[in-house]
Amino acid sequence: MKIVFDYSIFFHQNYGGITRYFLNLYNKLIERNVEAKIIAPLNNNIFLKNHNLDYFSGFYIKNYPRFTRKLFKQYNHMYSKLFTKIYKPNIIHKTFYEKNFTNNNSIKKIITVYDLVHEIYFKEYNNPKDYRPKKIALENIDFIICPSNKTKLDLMNFYNMQENKIKVIYMAPHNFKINMKFKNNFKKPYILFVGERKRYKNFINFIKAYSLSNNLQKDFSVVCCGGGKISANEKKIISELKIDISNIIQIDGNDNILNSLYLNASAFVFPSMYEGLGLPPLEAMSLGCPVITSNHEAIIEGVGDAAVLFNPKEPEDIKNKIEDVLYSEELKKKLRLLGINRSKLFSWDKCANETLEVYNQIS
Repeated sequence: MKIVFDYSIFFHQNYGGITRYFLNLYNKLIERNVEAKIIAPLNNNIFLKNHNLDYFSGFYIKNYPRFTRKLFKQYNHMYSKLFTKIYKPNIIHKTFYEKNFTNNNSIKKIITVYDLVHEIYFKEYNNPKDYRPKKIALENIDFIICPSNKTKLDLMNFYNMQENKIKVIYMAPHNFKINMKFKNNFKKPYILFVGERKRYKNFINFIKAYSLSNNLQKDFSVVCCGGGKISANEKKIISELKIDISNIIQIDGNDNILNSLYLNASAFVFPSMYEGLGLPPLEAMSLGCPVITSNHEAIIEGVGDAAVLFNPKEPEDIKNKIEDVLYSEELKKKLRLLGINRSKLFSWDKCANETLEVYNQIS
């Protein structure tokens, strides 16, 4: 069986959970002696650049020159179309929501739908109510993988997809391989926030919750890993909430830094309003970091009873739950143990085996 993962996500995403997913899946397929290839002729993905593939996968471009994205994407599409004619794969596993580059019905097409955030939060993206950005990508698809039952239900509701064409396959937390330890110079213990802070990621309600507690501000900093520098608007809100700006620390970094931040955080807080599954809480759990998270259905599918939950729309509730954890050594110890055990239920071996079952089923 020949499997091809297309260029899409590696063209659009510098790094992130989706590219981790496909690289981990690719590795596990290779371990099982499945003939798999990632075809990303022109890409700007750091994970792919640093990944040791057993063949040439494409050229890494750190920053696409101005006005070239459309041209480069067209080149990727044409290259993939030609490659497919020559290589003749059994399955193309689409990595993002691009149009098909082959109409050959003998080649089965699979897509992973990660979430329906653009459809559900259309207002935050200034899109019309009937916005359906995945419509073209879902045409002529033979099978769909979703990372949670919540995402599966959302997909069926928004796109009227048949349930027998969808399978839920859980992803897994990244297995960090650390070469060096990151030393921080933070003056206080810290609450960790990871990733993007805009829109449904709900960083503002988290900061509002922090502002409501004099004890939290006195005893803990907030460390934001990734997501870009603290914006002018965020600084304005922090100032209006009368939070000392020195208590809000933003840091960019690689896996060494992220791993160290998880290991040394007093707790990890994940206030997101919506997720396809929510891998950061599972990452934190796998490294023994207590998790405090929103009660969104897909996130609960991941964390189960191994995290403390709050209503993400209520800063007061967020504050109370954070205080409950941070000022109880007994609860923190309990969450560490529960989290480590819970994270073991999610593995890339299991993900690969179930995905391979899908490949065999439709090929």
